Amino acid sequence: MPSRPASPTVAVEPNSKCRVMVVDDDITTSTIIGAGLQRAGFQVFKAASGMACLEQIDQVEPEVLIIDIMMPEMDGYETCRRVRKTYGPEILSIIFLSGQDSLDDRLNAYEAGGDDFMSKPFSVKEVCRKIEAEVSLKHSWREYAKAARERESATAAVMDSLRESTVELSFTRRTLNCRTLQALAELATQSMSSYALTCHVQIRIPATTLTWTADGEACPLEVSVFDRTSGLGRMFQFKSRFIVNYERFSLLIVNMPVDDEVLSGNIRDTAAMIAEAGDAAVENIVVQMDARDRARQLSALAADAEVSITDLHHKFELRQTLVRQELQRMVSWIEGMYYRMGLSDQQEEMISRTAHETVSHVMALMEESKSYSDEFTKIITELRKASELALPDESLSSGNDVDIWF
Repeated sequence: MPSRPASPTVAVEPNSKCRVMVVDDDITTSTIIGAGLQRAGFQVFKAASGMACLEQIDQVEPEVLIIDIMMPEMDGYETCRRVRKTYGPEILSIIFLSGQDSLDDRLNAYEAGGDDFMSKPFSVKEVCRKIEAEVSLKHSWREYAKAARERESATAAVMDSLRESTVELSFTRRTLNCRTLQALAELATQSMSSYALTCHVQIRIPATTLTWTADGEACPLEVSVFDRTSGLGRMFQFKSRFIVNYERFSLLIVNMPVDDEVLSGNIRDTAAMIAEAGDAAVENIVVQMDARDRARQLSALAADAEVSITDLHHKFELRQTLVRQELQRMVSWIEGMYYRMGLSDQQEEMISRTAHETVSHVMALMEESKSYSDEFTKIITELRKASELALPDESLSSGNDVDIWF
C-alpha cells in the first residue's frame, strides 16, 4: 500500500461525527453496529474480512476502525498490524472486538497497535462513546504534539543536560522541582528517551490516577494494560514490553531492545531506579499539593478576617463618635432645663460642673481606647499581608532547577 501523510486529510474536532469502518465477518454483528452508528450520525463503511478492509481502506479513509479479532484467513491482530504499517495512531484509531477478555487478549491487541478494546456482548451506546472518546483523544494528541514542537529547543537543552550526567541522578535531582504529577510523568518519559526508548508512566494516589505517554494522556487500552499489570510484581516483561511497579509509580517501556541482552539489562536497572525515585517523588508532590491547598485556605481565611475586622474597626470608631455626640447633647439638655427647675445659681453651677467633669472623664477614657484602634490597624495590616501571600505557580513546574520544600 502507498505511504500515508503524517497528518489526516480531514481535521476531526473532539466529539464530531466521523467515518467509521466496521470489519467483521459476522453479518449480524456488523449490521447491529452499523445501524446504531448511523443513527448516531456517523458515516459507516463495512468490510467482511481483513483482506476486504485492506482493499477498501485507502478509498474510505476512516478515522476509526472497529475490528473483530476472530475472523477466517486473517484475524484482527494481523489486520491491525498491516494497517499500522501505513496508518499511524495519530491518523487512525483502532478498537478491537473480542468474545474473550483475558490479559493475553488485551496485550496482543496492544502489541498489534490497538487503541482500545471491547468485549462481547456490548452496547451500541458504548461503541459510540468509545469512538467519540478516541476522536477527542486524537485531537488532544495533536494539540500536545504542537506544543511539543514549540518546546523543541528547550527539549534539546534538557537532553544536553542528561548527557552530562547519568540518567538516574539527573532524574532524581530534577524531581525535587516537580510540583505536579504530570510534570513528574513528563520528566520520567523524557529521561528514558535518552536511551531512544518510548515509555509510559502511571501515577496512583488516593484522589486520582494519571497515565501518561510521550505523546500525552494515554489511550484507554494503554490504561487497561497498566490496570492488568500493576499487580504482577515488581517487574514484568511481555516481548518488547517491560514494566516496573511500585506502590504509587509504574513505568512501562514499550520498545525494549530484546536482541541485546546487555543493553536490556542496563535499561532494566535504570528503569527500576527511576521508578523507585519516581515513587518517592510522588509522596513529595502530594505533600506540596496539600501544603498549597492549606496555604490557599489560610489565605482565604485571612482575607475574610481582614474584611470582618476592618468592618469592626469602622463600627468601633463610629460608636465612639456617637458617644461623644450623645454626651454633648446630654449636657446641653441639662443646662437647657435649668429655667424649668427653679434652681438657684449655686445649684445650677454645681450641676453644670458635675456634668462637665463627668463628660471630661468619659472623654479621657475614650481617648485611652485609641490604643485599641492602633491595634486594629496592626491586625488588619498583617491579615492583608497574609491574604496576599504569593503561592508557587504550578504551571512553571519543570524540574530544571531544584526547589526544596521544608
